[in-house]
Amino acid sequence: MNTNTANTRYILLYDEHCPLCDWYTRQFVRLGYLQPEGRQTLHAWERQEEASLYPDPARALHEIPLLDLQEGNVVYGIDALLRLLGQRMPWIEKLGQLPLLHGGLRLFYAFISYNRRMMAGAHPCEGACTPDFHAGWRYAWLAVAALFCTLVTVLAGKAAGEAWLGEAVGPLPALLITGSGWALFLLLTLGLPYRLRMDYLGQLAAVGFVGVLLLLPGFLIQAVLPLAAPWAWAALVACSYSFMYRMVRQRTQAVLLPAWYGHSWAMLLFVMAPLSAWFLLF
Repeated sequence: MNTNTANTRYILLYDEHCPLCDWYTRQFVRLGYLQPEGRQTLHAWERQEEASLYPDPARALHEIPLLDLQEGNVVYGIDALLRLLGQRMPWIEKLGQLPLLHGGLRLFYAFISYNRRMMAGAHPCEGACTPDFHAGWRYAWLAVAALFCTLVTVLAGKAAGEAWLGEAVGPLPALLITGSGWALFLLLTLGLPYRLRMDYLGQLAAVGFVGVLLLLPGFLIQAVLPLAAPWAWAALVACSYSFMYRMVRQRTQAVLLPAWYGHSWAMLLFVMAPLSAWFLLF
């Protein structure tokens, strides 16, 4: 298939209120899979009276629609992405259509789609741009984030303990030191309405995920420059805390909660982490 022809025949419609959607659809234009005019917002397209091809509004909330102006049809979600990639790499589209792999890709796409606004920290928007709430996919996101944060925290506790104290910090102390403030803060969310609480927890899961990601360079530094490890871990922990505090304030605003929730998070972590460390390690 000629790439230029393919570029002009497709129009990808995206949720302009979602930073994640905005970013990855831009990459299709940047890499030449779409012409600039082939990337349009869903709402802008719906307002075009002369448009002859419309996606299913309900389905478009959860699966990004790709309009094929030549064939006069619409493909959605993972099939849309495979179709675009298949312009230059047909083998990817063929591989992605294998039943077992395609089923896995659809599940992964749904996992991202239903949680995309939580992951990206998107604010409320007017009109039909927010995906329907799906408790199963929200709990799946919370579980994945919690598992990842737990794993990195345990490993970081072992490595940082060796750098600071000369011996590894066990899994339970590491989790109690880092998680006690989180646990107390999560108790504050129990008074929120269920849907608001689940949205806020989804936002906070992204905060924790990014926070532990910032600790990963510590493992490399400790392996390459062990003498610099104590200072590196201290700097990374301070950086992680500062960055998460900024994110918590943004995520609190995103779900329209009062600012004191974000400040409470910072205070509880700032107080509970050193207190827990003192009682558990000294």
